[in-house]
Amino acid sequence: MENSLPLNLYRVKKTNLIINRLHIFTHGFALLALIYYRTTFLFQTFKIGDKNTPFLPHVLVFFSELILSFFWLLSQAFQWNPISRKVFPERLPGNDKLPSIDVFICTTNPIKEPSVDVMNTVISAMAMEYPADKLHVYLSDDGGSSVTFQAVKEAWKFSKWWIPFCRKYEVKARCPAAYFLADESEEGNGNGKFSSIEFIAEKKKIEEKYEEFKRGISKVIENTSSYTSRDHDPVIQVINDANCGLDSDETEMPLLVYVAREKRPSHPHHFKAGALNVLVYYSFSLQMRVIMSLRVSGLISNSPYVLVLDCDMYCNDPTSARQAMCFFLDSQVSPKLGFVQFPQRFHNISESDIYDSRLRFVWVGFRYFSVVEDYFTGFHLHCDGWISVYLDPARPCFLGAGTTNLNEIFVQQTRWMVGLVEVAVSRFSPLIYGPLRMSTLQSMCYAELAYDSFFFLPLYCLAIIPQLCLLHGIPLYPEVSNPFFIVFSFLFLSSQLKHIQEVFSTGDSIQTWAIEQRLWMLKSFTSYMYGTLNAILERIGLREASFLPTNKAVNDEQSKLYRMGIYDFQASVLLLAPLCTLYILNLVAFIVGVAKIFHIQQANEMFIQVFIPLFGLIINYPLFEGMFLRKDDGRIAPSVALLSAALCIIILSFGSLVLVY
Repeated sequence: MENSLPLNLYRVKKTNLIINRLHIFTHGFALLALIYYRTTFLFQTFKIGDKNTPFLPHVLVFFSELILSFFWLLSQAFQWNPISRKVFPERLPGNDKLPSIDVFICTTNPIKEPSVDVMNTVISAMAMEYPADKLHVYLSDDGGSSVTFQAVKEAWKFSKWWIPFCRKYEVKARCPAAYFLADESEEGNGNGKFSSIEFIAEKKKIEEKYEEFKRGISKVIENTSSYTSRDHDPVIQVINDANCGLDSDETEMPLLVYVAREKRPSHPHHFKAGALNVLVYYSFSLQMRVIMSLRVSGLISNSPYVLVLDCDMYCNDPTSARQAMCFFLDSQVSPKLGFVQFPQRFHNISESDIYDSRLRFVWVGFRYFSVVEDYFTGFHLHCDGWISVYLDPARPCFLGAGTTNLNEIFVQQTRWMVGLVEVAVSRFSPLIYGPLRMSTLQSMCYAELAYDSFFFLPLYCLAIIPQLCLLHGIPLYPEVSNPFFIVFSFLFLSSQLKHIQEVFSTGDSIQTWAIEQRLWMLKSFTSYMYGTLNAILERIGLREASFLPTNKAVNDEQSKLYRMGIYDFQASVLLLAPLCTLYILNLVAFIVGVAKIFHIQQANEMFIQVFIPLFGLIINYPLFEGMFLRKDDGRIAPSVALLSAALCIIILSFGSLVLVY
């Protein structure tokens, strides 16, 4: 008789649901009151022709508030119906009834993506708790590097020892690097096998094999060029040896395949989406220049299910694939299920996480058109009627390497923003293309991500205009005695307290709230702006599309600063100058503005305008430290601070002429 117990369950988080919807209605009502205040004020000012009230600053601030209100509305789709899911992989049918799986891992540069780390991901995928004859791992090397090709052979040799060891002792951390760094008590969890003499001896032997594996890769790197090319022939190699796919215990090994697709400078290759599609539909040229499309994995394994991993995202739970199968083998879900999504979690994040690399919120692909192929593919699958499942188990199924230096954070975020804006300004814009093809809430979720980069517009306005008006004694907000002062105060407190509640609900501290506020501002003023501009230039043909992989190589000095919770400001001037300029501008506005309003007794009218720069100065205090207090190599260079001061003077001079007079 077939097991009637469910493979998965979900429950609504009722407490979060009540809090979220109460916030939506109260905050939304306050936003309507703000809009009413602004429109009536502007109408009356225009009607009576008040020459003493500059019209432009009020219009720009109101425009900024409308944009922020629109973004807030879109973001509430994520909050409307919070649920959690639980799976029961032990209830799955026997191994003989499980479907086969193809694992796709993409890499492109052995310098930015160190080979030892990439091979650890490959090995962890091969070591998953899944029938070996139904597990096939494909490594796509988009750089066609000889280093990666030789390194994958070293990974194969080590995995023949590693996989039997994991099977025998039911090891949880199937990534060897993670296993040898882990506390044995965490791994053992009461398992008596871990205290046996046999285990200790075998672990020592495996550790020696792992060191041998790392030395082998080091020799490959020393003796082989790390050169990557956009002009190379295709290579498909099933990695094997004389034992024909058997491990050290003479049992079957998962299939491991190396793939380097053909690339020519004259043909678009579509970055990561193209690399993934080669694993699905591989194109090659025959004589007579006839182009034929064949699926590499289809020719070799042809599995009905695919697991896609970043090259640094190793399998942290050996049951990961089985957990996903709890949905794909559920007859009530599977007919319309397009994909199961796991959250991105990282193993190298410090306790303070000063760069907000944890990605607490839901973000994570084969479609062309955008460099964020995961977003664009998911969007199209949902538009075509497929559904998806988001699974966030207590033990993360996969762990990756988070970005831990400021320059790479900005570069990575800029790349993401380029891809999202490409979608936002196209015919696939979620609020245009989506509503007739998916639910309103889904359209809002995709729209919130697509339009995220446009945050830089209202934030630049609010970082400059109220400050300039503060210096000139021009009030832009209701005075303290005005009933609408309560509305503006409530909106600020409501948004911040809701953010703090979300931070606390995930087990984080008030420090996390401050860091997320800071990084949101820093990214908005840099990555969001540059990403939007680059996408628009690509759209009109003035810039060629590009893809820079995130540098995963560890810099010891940068890593030391990160672990100490100190920002490393060794970044491009183009990234630092806007941040420092705005900080100096707000510092000047706060100091001079406070002195002036107390001198002319205008504090009642200007309270909010004093608070705005003060909040920004406090949240972004590390910028002050970097410019004026620190002397180490990670500080902001004096030349950048001087340039920013000059730009600040220009804004103060010309901005006042434009806005005030």
